[in-house]
Amino acid sequence: MGFLSPASIWFAAIIPIIILMYLLKKRRQTLTVSSTMLWDKLLKDMDANTPWQRLKSNLLLLLQLLAALLLVLVLLRPYLPQVVPLAGDTIVLVDASATMQATDTDTSRFEEAKRRLDDMIARLGQGRLAVIRVGQQPEVVSALSGNQSMLRQTSKKLRPGYGKANFPAAFALAEAMARKSTDPLIVIISDGVNLPTEVKFNFPVSFNHVGERNNDIGIENLSTRYGDNGLVGLIKVKNYSEKSVSADMELAADGNLMDVRSITLGPNESQNVFWQNKGSGTKVLEARLVVKDDFILDNTAAAVVKSRAKSEGVLVTRGNIFLERALTLSPQITLYKTTPEDFRPGEFDFYVFDGWMPKNLPLAPALVVNPPGDQTVFPLEGSVGPAFIESATGSALLEFVQFKDVLLAEARTLHATPNSKLLTAAGSTIAATFTINNSRQAVFAFDLHDTDLALKPGFPILINNLLDWLVPPGAVLTPAVTAGESVSILLNPKAIDATVSGPNGGEWPLRTGLGQTLFTGEYPGLYSLRQTYSGGKEDIAYFSVSIPPLGDNGILPQEVSSDYDGTSGGTQNGAGKYELWRWLAFMLLLVIAAEWWVFTNGY
Repeated sequence: MGFLSPASIWFAAIIPIIILMYLLKKRRQTLTVSSTMLWDKLLKDMDANTPWQRLKSNLLLLLQLLAALLLVLVLLRPYLPQVVPLAGDTIVLVDASATMQATDTDTSRFEEAKRRLDDMIARLGQGRLAVIRVGQQPEVVSALSGNQSMLRQTSKKLRPGYGKANFPAAFALAEAMARKSTDPLIVIISDGVNLPTEVKFNFPVSFNHVGERNNDIGIENLSTRYGDNGLVGLIKVKNYSEKSVSADMELAADGNLMDVRSITLGPNESQNVFWQNKGSGTKVLEARLVVKDDFILDNTAAAVVKSRAKSEGVLVTRGNIFLERALTLSPQITLYKTTPEDFRPGEFDFYVFDGWMPKNLPLAPALVVNPPGDQTVFPLEGSVGPAFIESATGSALLEFVQFKDVLLAEARTLHATPNSKLLTAAGSTIAATFTINNSRQAVFAFDLHDTDLALKPGFPILINNLLDWLVPPGAVLTPAVTAGESVSILLNPKAIDATVSGPNGGEWPLRTGLGQTLFTGEYPGLYSLRQTYSGGKEDIAYFSVSIPPLGDNGILPQEVSSDYDGTSGGTQNGAGKYELWRWLAFMLLLVIAAEWWVFTNGY
C-alpha cells in the first residue's frame, strides 16, 4: 500500500484536538439551593464535565475519533498496487552499458532489468511490445510484437555490454517507432548512470530504476613511460563509496607478478600509486585490485609500454638548438642535420624542416616549423600576436602536455579542422596536423625563437608525441581504447598471416595486404596482434581495451528528472494504482450518520 498525498498527514492533528476537548470540560458557577432532589440529572452532567479527569467509555467519542481517522485517510489517498495488462504499444529500452553489470542487486543490474522486462511480457494483453538494447549503438532486438513466446526468447538472449549506452540515438529510434504505433508508451529500464540530464519527449515515458548503491573502488587510469631510472608506472585509484576501503594492488610486468601494494582510501578519495622497474624491455604493465565490491570491471587495468624501433630522420635548419635537443631525446631516434642549401631527399623515416621547406615535400612524414610565406602546401591565413599560446582541447597528441603563460610574439594562422588543431593563440590556430598525399604532416606556423614554448617542460613531450604520430612505433597505432572503439592497426605488407587474440580466448584473423585496418574489441582486457612472415618469423604487438571512465559519482544509480515522467498522455501505463479513498469516504458518511443517531438518542 502507498499514499498519493502523504503531505496530508498533518490533518491527523485533529485527533488529539478532539481528545483534548473531552478533557477540558466547561466549568459551571456554584450556587446554593434548598434541595438536590430535583438536580440529580444535572449533578451527573456536572460530574461528566469535570476537567482533566480520566477518560471514560464514551461511544460518541469513539465515533468522532473514527470519523477523524477516516477523514485523514481519505485526504492521504491510499492505494494498492494493481497489475494492469499492457494494452497499447510498449517500447522498452534496456540499458546495456558497463555499469549495468554491477552486482548491488540479487544478481546484477542487467539481470534485474531482464526480470522486469519478463514481468512486462507476462502482463502483455492485447497490446504489442518492442525491445531496444541500448549499447554503443542502439539495437532493435525485437520489433513490436504480441507473441509472448518470441519476446521471452528475445529477453533470454539479451547480454550486457562493456561500453557506454548511446541513449540519444536510442531515444530517436524509440520515438520513430512510437510515431507509427497505437497508444505508445516508452519504458526505460536503466540505472540512470548514462542517461542525459535533459531530454524532451513527444510521447509518454516511464522510467524503471535499477541499482541500489555505489560500493565500488576502481582503477581510474594506468599510464607508463620510460624515465632515467627505467620504466615508471602511474596508477590512479579511486574509492567511489561513502566508507573507507582497504585493498591490495598487484602489479605485473609481462604477466609476471612484480609487486603488491596495500592501499587505504577514505570516502570518495583518490590516490596515485607509483611503481618503478629499473629493468628494460617490459611490454605490458598490468594492475589488479584485490577487493570485494559491487563492480569488478574497473578492478583491473593494463597499459602497453610505448616502445619503438630505431627510426632515422633529418633536420633541415640554419640553427635551432631547442628543436634539435627535443628531437634527440629518444634513444630510438637517429637524427641527421643539414642546411637548406645542402639538403637532398633520401631514404629517411621522417623529415623536419625549420624555417624552410622544399617546393615539393618528400612522400614521407614531416614536421614543418615556421614555413616560408610563399609556400602553397599548408593553408596559411593571417597573423596573430602578441598573445598567449594555449592547447587545443581534445587532441590526443597533447597527452601529458601542460602549457601555462606561454608567450608568443608573432605567428601565422592556419585553417584547420577542429580535430587537427594542436595550439591556438587569441582564438586562432597556430599549430595543426594534416595528411597530404597519404603522408602525415605537422606544422608550427611560428618561429620557436619568437616564443618561450621551447623553454617549457611540456615542449619535449609534445615533440615526442608528434614523432609517435608521424612515425608510429609499432603495428598498433592506438594501443589503448575503450570498449566498442576501433583500434587502428598498420599491418606489415610482408606479413602472410595476422591474428588478434583477446582476453576471453577468442581469436580474429585479419586480412593481410590491406595496409591500415580497424579492429573493434568488445571485451575489456589485453589483446595481442601476431604477424607471421615467410620463414616462420613472427612479431607480436599489444593493445588494451578498458571500460569507459566513470564520472565523479562512479556507479551510483541516478534519479531521473521530471522530463521522464510518463504520467501525462497515453492511456496505458503498465503499472496500476487502485485508490481506496471512495470506499473510505463512504465509510466516513456511515460513521457520521451513526454519530448523529447516537447523539440524538442520548447515548
